Amino acid sequence: MGIICQLASTFTDNPALSLAILCLGIVFFIWGCVSYAQGKGHLPALGLLGFFSICELIILILLPDKHKNS
Repeated sequence: MGIICQLASTFTDNPALSLAILCLGIVFFIWGCVSYAQGKGHLPALGLLGFFSICELIILILLPDKHKNS
């Protein structure tokens, strides 16, 4: 949802609406990254690196799952 909102913000003609949609997308993306980091057994603060967008998602995907052996 976060990436979709970020992409959708580029298609609006109203700058204020575009900024609002972009900020909403960033919030959704960071929330998703925090949840994904917690789900893999890492610190939630690691998900706050979602400010770096897709790069952070790639890093989270490559991190080992600490709950896998449980």
